[in-house]
Amino acid sequence: MEGLKKPTCLLRCIVMLMVFVSPTVTTFLSHVASSVAVCRLWIRVSDAVVAADQHTATQEKFLIEEEQRRTARERKIKMVEWIPRLFEQNHITGEWVYKYAE
Repeated sequence: MEGLKKPTCLLRCIVMLMVFVSPTVTTFLSHVASSVAVCRLWIRVSDAVVAADQHTATQEKFLIEEEQRRTARERKIKMVEWIPRLFEQNHITGEWVYKYAE
């Protein structure tokens, strides 16, 4: 491994997403990984995954999820509807489906 550069932010995001994202939605990796904001958000998780530190990765992922829950509660209090950009809900089954699935 000598001579290899430390993985870039984008590469770390891709590695993290491959670990935490279901195979059925991996087709949107290019959409998500290209977002600098997402990359910054997940950098600690992806660093821990690359370092094989499951405990830290889990803790950091929990912090991100808690922040998402907090913002969801705030939206609910303010009665602001959240509309996903990449997923649609199937009105029959109630399942969320990736919009650009083949």
